[in-house]
Amino acid sequence: MRGFTFKRILDAGEGLVLVDKAESKINSAITMLFVNFDLGVLWINSTGEVVDKRLARSWHLSYTPKAPARYVVESNPEILESIQIGDRIEFQTIPQEPES
Repeated sequence: MRGFTFKRILDAGEGLVLVDKAESKINSAITMLFVNFDLGVLWINSTGEVVDKRLARSWHLSYTPKAPARYVVESNPEILESIQIGDRIEFQTIPQEPES
């Protein structure tokens, strides 16, 4: 998975949600090699609970959550100010408008 590797900047409000089939510490680990900016990272389990969060520094080898996670949210570092470990996150599918 490529994520933000080789991207030059992260625009305001931009983020990425990585989803795995099951909760895992190893499979939800991330690398920041070739990422040119810091990220605010949230690790979320299958029930939607934030199990870890961290400021991921650019070019750092890897970050592994403290507890197994199924979802990894990578965004601007400001996300870390508004979300705490133990908070609940709900993901919703947004219907796509038909292409004309």
